[in-house]
Amino acid sequence: MLLVTVAKTQSSLIGIEACSGAYHCPREFEKLGDNVNISPPKRIKAY
Repeated sequence: MLLVTVAKTQSSLIGIEACSGAYHCPREFEKLGDNVNISPPKRIKAY
């Protein structure tokens, strides 16, 4: 469902926290024309 939503939007920069499954979605997002930045968990601040 997320891929369908992203496909309907304009190309953009998407930030994703690296985890065990963080590499499948970025490949799919890049196929749709988006730029993806995968950040290590050490660089992500909790809100």
